[in-house]
Amino acid sequence: MKLIFNFHQSGIIPFQRKGKELKILLITTRRNKKWTIPKGFVDPNLSPLESAKKESFEEAGITHYKEDFPLGELLIHKKIGSIKLDMFAGQVDSLVDVYPEYGVRKREWFTLTDAAEIISNKEIAKLLLSLKNLPH
Repeated sequence: MKLIFNFHQSGIIPFQRKGKELKILLITTRRNKKWTIPKGFVDPNLSPLESAKKESFEEAGITHYKEDFPLGELLIHKKIGSIKLDMFAGQVDSLVDVYPEYGVRKREWFTLTDAAEIISNKEIAKLLLSLKNLPH
């Protein structure tokens, strides 16, 4: 009998506006160094948004957002079960150079188009592209 686990995660797409262009901050995964967004399991003591912000500090060094908003929910199927992923976007206000996973992950700013092409999870990439409709 195959065990199926269901997990609840949340993630945030960090962005900045550079004139009319959006820049997206991606990080690498710990194991295989693929590009992704900050995400993780929802802390039982935090809301999904608060948990996503906590992960973005730990994984990418983001300390503050100018604004944030919900993008929707994804259901990701993996061998071990399904993951409900609550997704948010946040306009980055400040970053620190040293953070808990500094040295374990890379972080880099990409154009919206490049980020969508390079990100490993294509469902997240599609949601990321919805940011092109943000008002300037």
